[in-house]
Amino acid sequence: MLGDDWLNNAAVHVRFGRYVESQLEREIAEHLARTEAEARRRGLGYSCEVRLGEPAECLAAAAGRGDYDLVVVGSQRPKGMPGYRSRLAVGTLIKALKVPLVVVPHPGQ
Repeated sequence: MLGDDWLNNAAVHVRFGRYVESQLEREIAEHLARTEAEARRRGLGYSCEVRLGEPAECLAAAAGRGDYDLVVVGSQRPKGMPGYRSRLAVGTLIKALKVPLVVVPHPGQ
């Protein structure tokens, strides 16, 4: 038996996919709670919308539906840092947005 044989069973594969999704949801919820608390502390308006799909397309669609002056995203998490490493296609996002985009560097960079 090889180390990846456990993924050959479709039911285990689906269960593992759900596990990964739940881990991501938990991480997102933690970040959202901190961001919302900080925005409230500073007297800023804040709302959240979670979508499934290609990140650049989802963000461009959401930005196109609102009356926004600016879109701010974080840069990719450096290799070796814990957590999900985004695959946001910044080039695709720039082409689709009708407002300026600011990419904020990761604090560890």
